[in-house]
Amino acid sequence: MNRSARTWILFSLCILLGFAALVAVTLSTLRMERSELQARRKAAVEEKVRLALWRMDSALAPLVVQESGRPYFQFNAFYPAGRSYARMNEGAGSEASLIPSPLLFTENPYVLLHFQIDAKDRFSSPQVPRRDPLPPAVQAQVKPGQIRIASVRLEELTRFLVPKVLRDQLEKSDQIAEVSVPLDLAPKEIKQKVALSGDPQSSMNAQEFLARTKQASSVNLSPKSQEVYGYSTLGTGEVLQTAETRNRPRSQSWTQQVGVSPEVREGPIKPLWFGSNLVLARRVSVGSQDYLQGCWLDWPAIQAWLKGTISDLLPAAEFAASSGGHSEEGRLMAALPVRLVTGPVPSGIHTSTFSPIRLSLLLAWGCAFIASLSGALVLHRALQLSERRGAFVSAVTHELRTPLTTFRLYTEMLASDMVPDEQDRRSFLATLMAEADRLDHLVKNVLAYSRLESRRARANLEVLPLDELLERHQERLRQRAVQAGMAFVIDLREELKSARIRTDPSVVEQILFNLVDNACKYAIPAEDRTIHLEIFQEHSAIVLRVRDHGPGIAAQDRKRLFQPFSKSAREAAHTAPGVGLGLALSRNLARSLGGDLEYDATASEGAVFKLSLPQA
Repeated sequence: MNRSARTWILFSLCILLGFAALVAVTLSTLRMERSELQARRKAAVEEKVRLALWRMDSALAPLVVQESGRPYFQFNAFYPAGRSYARMNEGAGSEASLIPSPLLFTENPYVLLHFQIDAKDRFSSPQVPRRDPLPPAVQAQVKPGQIRIASVRLEELTRFLVPKVLRDQLEKSDQIAEVSVPLDLAPKEIKQKVALSGDPQSSMNAQEFLARTKQASSVNLSPKSQEVYGYSTLGTGEVLQTAETRNRPRSQSWTQQVGVSPEVREGPIKPLWFGSNLVLARRVSVGSQDYLQGCWLDWPAIQAWLKGTISDLLPAAEFAASSGGHSEEGRLMAALPVRLVTGPVPSGIHTSTFSPIRLSLLLAWGCAFIASLSGALVLHRALQLSERRGAFVSAVTHELRTPLTTFRLYTEMLASDMVPDEQDRRSFLATLMAEADRLDHLVKNVLAYSRLESRRARANLEVLPLDELLERHQERLRQRAVQAGMAFVIDLREELKSARIRTDPSVVEQILFNLVDNACKYAIPAEDRTIHLEIFQEHSAIVLRVRDHGPGIAAQDRKRLFQPFSKSAREAAHTAPGVGLGLALSRNLARSLGGDLEYDATASEGAVFKLSLPQA
């Protein structure tokens, strides 16, 4: 394996390692971008969900406050006036002292029916009075068909609401809701999730759920005051609790902790599911009598109402019943045991095809690709230059060795008077002059090519007629042909003699001499040993064509015809003298004048070169 192949293998390995590292960085960066984008989308969605839950819990707060603040006796269709708060459920009293419950006239679009269940599991409703006929004042305020609709609903309520099941569910609920729910008293699952969750969104959801639960609890247990016919009927709350009640241990039952008076105890109202029906219920104890009171909510109407409040945030939201567990607190409402099903949520964050990160990666890939191509080009040029220098040294060494040997031999013979014959002496001197001219021509070509490569060559342009240009140089060209035993013929039509061109005469002479010199070297075996210089006009240029009758140039050699130092030492030893620089130099000189030098492959015989020069 040569040095050039090893260099290219090492360069390719470096490029592969560099691109492998760039691929790894690109993939890692794109993964990070996708993760960051997903996190932003998730954060945007979770923010909408939290805002929607806050909206819905806040919207439901007035309804919960209203139902939790109702005095226990309002769940009777009529109750007597002028009695103490603890005796409102006792005998009806006289007809004149009965007061109709506000629930008999009040209509709430989200409440189907208010109900009460006594200790013997008997259902009643303040909206279905058992007095017939009703007092005229009451009949005037009741809408037609209202009592009949309430009766039907009460009958339907008795079919799905089992009193024992309702008592059991209330028993399982918290014994009493606190005004605040600090984190250290929160359910164990939520505390663990807040403390240990690696997902900040899940931790934030848990905190938000605690905050909404605290708000709902404060709504449910806040002091409620209603002035009902001269009596202060305050509901459950710390304001009316005695010091003895407040100081009782938490292990005591709800009937021992809550109450407006020792005889009346009202428990917190709780939302509960019975199949697809949602009720708000509480336990009430009046003396020795226990009651279950509450209302049957119109869940379809509430659902439509809640959807309307969050339609701008979650247009595809749905709701599902929840058992009240804390496994999905990020989607649970605090006011009702309802889980929010978000459906497809537009995050509002879109992926840009040309994000700053992707543009940076694209720029990095482009720079890496350009740098690789530049490195390969520089390496190719360096290796090519190294090879050309090696070929040049080999060729020049051979090219110089022959004339130097001739010089040394002939000068020693002449200096030692070993050539007594005058004619032989003249022949030796002529040979020495020819070899000197040959060396001079070689040195001039090398120096001229060096000036062109270093951009130090400057053309001395002048405008002159074509015949004057040829007259200056034809004698030298003819002498070179005569030295090789060949004839030199110029074919110039009369109408082109006065054509003017702008060029450097010395440069044109060097180009033509190189072409004639090549013809003299390679066309010697031809039968017709004539070198033609033909001049004609082609478009706006003057073309000088040098043609011989030699063997021409093989097709496989034409591709490196104008490459400098293309002749190896072996080729220099077995072909005509030269280092393979003349044609490359001639083409560069022609282009420096604004023209060009080409090989005419259409010629049927010999080698033909066309030198194009611009007209003035």
